[in-house]
Amino acid sequence: MKQSMKRIFTFALASAMALTMGSCGKQVAEETSSLPPVSSEPAEVQPQGNQNPLTGLYDLDETMVGKRPVSFMINNHHRSWPQRGISQADIIYELPVEGGLTRLMAIYADYSKTKDFGSNRSVRHDFVELSLPFHTIFIHWGGSTFGYDSLKKYGVDDIDGMIYANKYFYTDRSLHKDIEHTRFMTQENLQDALTGTKIELTGETPAAYQFAQEEDSVSFTDSAKKAYVKVSSAVKTTFNYDETNKDYTKVEFDDDVIDGNTKEKVHIKNVFILYDNIPLMSDGLHVDLSLSSGVGWYLTNGTRTAITWSKGDAKNPLTFQTESGEALTVNPGNSWVLFVPDNMKEKTTFDDAQA
Repeated sequence: MKQSMKRIFTFALASAMALTMGSCGKQVAEETSSLPPVSSEPAEVQPQGNQNPLTGLYDLDETMVGKRPVSFMINNHHRSWPQRGISQADIIYELPVEGGLTRLMAIYADYSKTKDFGSNRSVRHDFVELSLPFHTIFIHWGGSTFGYDSLKKYGVDDIDGMIYANKYFYTDRSLHKDIEHTRFMTQENLQDALTGTKIELTGETPAAYQFAQEEDSVSFTDSAKKAYVKVSSAVKTTFNYDETNKDYTKVEFDDDVIDGNTKEKVHIKNVFILYDNIPLMSDGLHVDLSLSSGVGWYLTNGTRTAITWSKGDAKNPLTFQTESGEALTVNPGNSWVLFVPDNMKEKTTFDDAQA
């Protein structure tokens, strides 16, 4: 009888221990399952610094955050070379003008580090329309009737050398060139002009492009180590890829494009070659880009891809799409946007196939 009772007691004790252990095991499992899963993905590194909306680089000086960009009309006649300050521009637009030549508009989100700007030339209406989406302060020396009409029509804040010649600009007589190739603005001139004209300096600046992350650099299948572009009988341009710096230098009029401030070649991360219908205006002299839509090329990292572009209304931004219709992703860095007449499209060649 004692042995029977002992066996019953032992069985009951073992059952109780088993239930207790099972309960504890369930509780541990529940507690373990409530922990967050461990991710194998590396944590995303947030860029440091202030992003420049025109280049996508995180290098915008703290003092320039929330400031409006400035745009300068820059002479591109060969006798005016070298231009000053163009290597520090965030975006340069090069457009055909009268006489088969081209002119530049240089836009700066941070204009505080550039010594001299120029030489300064007169405004054309197409440049005004390209500057409008960025709400720039427009700096020029004179203008065509169409250029002045455009400034007035859109209420553009501008600083005109025809008005402020001796106050905010200077003429470099030491160059011994025709007078139109000698007009510049210094950094001190610019700061005085921005203060003296009481133009509103603050404002939102939209991103110029859909930028890639710096660690996800964009490249394409087709090579573009060299790009030969014929704009007119007078203007032939070559973009040469620099393997060391991973950007482009530019040749025009058979000379390297040099910044007169630094005496060094201008380096360009992103090159856009855009084709457009460019008829003469009613005066039979000045040209009129349609700035509606068209096709072109995007060059970066020694490669190229065919693109489409569109703008339309003067206040609309210039946008870019891939051939499949998706928004083009652009590498962070400065850019050079060259407009070319449609009828010169076949004159653009790449690498060794020079036109």
